[in-house]
Amino acid sequence: MTRLRTFQQILQEDELVVFPPHIGFKGNPGNADGSELSRLQCDLLKWMIEPVQGATECIVLPKPDRYKGEPKMVTPKTIINFSGMPNASARTFAGGELEIHLGLLTAFASLPKTYTLVNRELSCSEHRLDQLASFDPPRAVLLEIASLARAWEMSEQANWQLLVPVIDGLESSASRVGGRGMVYLVVGHELTHWFESLYKDAEWERMMAEIRGHIVTWLDEESALVRPAVLATAREALRDPTVMDSWVREFHADMGGFEYLHATETHGGWAKSPEKLASAYMHVSFFFALNAMVETHLERREHEYDHRSHPPWNIRRAVFCHIQAKRMGMSQQDYLFRQFGAGFATSILMDRILDVYLNG
Repeated sequence: MTRLRTFQQILQEDELVVFPPHIGFKGNPGNADGSELSRLQCDLLKWMIEPVQGATECIVLPKPDRYKGEPKMVTPKTIINFSGMPNASARTFAGGELEIHLGLLTAFASLPKTYTLVNRELSCSEHRLDQLASFDPPRAVLLEIASLARAWEMSEQANWQLLVPVIDGLESSASRVGGRGMVYLVVGHELTHWFESLYKDAEWERMMAEIRGHIVTWLDEESALVRPAVLATAREALRDPTVMDSWVREFHADMGGFEYLHATETHGGWAKSPEKLASAYMHVSFFFALNAMVETHLERREHEYDHRSHPPWNIRRAVFCHIQAKRMGMSQQDYLFRQFGAGFATSILMDRILDVYLNG
């Protein structure tokens, strides 16, 4: 009986991929029928591995006096976790080791029709926001989301050991729809968590104090992105110091993920453009929509989703916009309509698509 090759063996033997010493893996993604991963599935894995590999190798630290030991460069031992769980997460271990779980990226790679639709509708100047809120999503997009949900169910039945994609009809280039923007966003978010282990205590507390201050003003000023009942729930939850501490870290990582995405896409700010900023805002809104899909799916399957450690997706989106507006010295209204336009439109359209899928 022929023994199936692991994905590392396939990539090394067929794609001549060489993994650097600081990269390791956890989990061996497989298929429900027990077959070997296809070239398309391995292409997806390469699409996720390469940016993680590059992002964690020889990280240059500006202003090294902010970090313990004042290093100018670090390379963390990085474990890429290929569990079939649909979320994204990071864990930091003693000695600076970092484990990154990238399940949210396999979900994104399974939605090329959805992403392409959003990109196309946003490029159409004829659409008003009220039209996006009543948009009738095509059947192909709704079927694509349903296929992803079924893939999650299959992976769940296999104790989350299956690779979520590839779904029927996924084209060879689908995993690269929109470039690697979503990869940069997720990796940047998780790296921001890891950087907590590097910062000097005073520097870390300074950053956390800024986020806590923005949470206080958000609770007082929010009027557009979440309903009053959601705001009241957040206010009550944040009375718990443990919840406040966890949410502050998550909001901080959301900001870090966006900043990493935009810096990477603009080559550190040397190639800024309105188009690249709009693309970054679109990706961050799609990221929150992916989190909405994950939370909704798990809740409908009666899995407990711990909002004590991770704030709900809609609160994360609202606080992200609030912090961005405050840092730019803008009102929420001005930020949403004058600055965050592409992101705001993406949010409205994705909310509509998910509402039709869940309730239509």
